[in-house]
Amino acid sequence: MKKGFTLIELLAVIIILAIVALIATPIILNVINDARVSAGRSEAQMIYSGINNYCATSAMGNQLNGKTDICADGVTTTEIS
Repeated sequence: MKKGFTLIELLAVIIILAIVALIATPIILNVINDARVSAGRSEAQMIYSGINNYCATSAMGNQLNGKTDICADGVTTTEIS
């Protein structure tokens, strides 16, 4: 007796895999898009924080040196965008 799969069994497996792929693809693409948006927001927040840190450091140095501070009021979100 020969061992193996019939054509019907192979077609059933292929159909099941296609259904799983059709269900999973939009979910995976949505996760990728959400990750990109989250990474962009995180990067913008880090830039904002870095600018504020620079201004704070600059203000301290300028106070010690008696120079005019260009970042006296800190950085607002409207200035960044």
